[in-house]
Amino acid sequence: MNYLQNIATLYQLDPLPCSLPEAEITAAEQRLGIRFPAMLREYLLTLGGNEAVNQSFNRLLPLEKIDFDGDYLVLIEENQGVFLCGIAKAYLAQDNPPIHIGFYTDETDSYEWQPHLPDTRTLLLELAYTNAAMGGLHYCANIMDEESTDAQAVQFIQQNRTEIIELRQENQRFYTDGFHEIILLCFTKNGNANGVFIGTADQNRFDTLLELFGWDSWLYTSYDDEDDEDEECDEE
Repeated sequence: MNYLQNIATLYQLDPLPCSLPEAEITAAEQRLGIRFPAMLREYLLTLGGNEAVNQSFNRLLPLEKIDFDGDYLVLIEENQGVFLCGIAKAYLAQDNPPIHIGFYTDETDSYEWQPHLPDTRTLLLELAYTNAAMGGLHYCANIMDEESTDAQAVQFIQQNRTEIIELRQENQRFYTDGFHEIILLCFTKNGNANGVFIGTADQNRFDTLLELFGWDSWLYTSYDDEDDEDEECDEE
């Protein structure tokens, strides 16, 4: 099962594609004077049109807003604009080029770019799975402090879920169970878990994960939104 189908399984997208029109992709390429790398083009033609996957937290830029920042083609913007992700001009001819990240600095009033991920496929996976855990799926929840993060529950996830190895970073790990749920674990420098973000389209799986970490441990769950809606109805 390829990475596009894994994303489709997670977001319950059936059938694929959820594409952007090829004519619009070609028009963007002509405006920029380039051809998008093959991996990016394949993604846009398969999943590029789905808002939940691409814009629910971090944002894959709309075709009309994709542009260069100096020597880098900017593709993705962090949800608060703290960083950008893109491809260096020198690598655009590659099918699956490496990714750079640009952090905004007040001193220069610009983005400072540095290497980030080994290839474009990994960037697109990171976008889809991060967004899944941050509100792109119907059921999501988070814990954002070390004291509330149950160490035994973390160990259970590490032993009973599959890590998405290509997304491993020093301070975070992604786990899944057949791409029916996403669990993002965050860690301190000393290796202790200090954050949990989960997303799924399956309510039974969601409830199981909430119970695993303790119902009262969660800073936020999507059930909170349902409670708020009920209160608004009562007030009316």
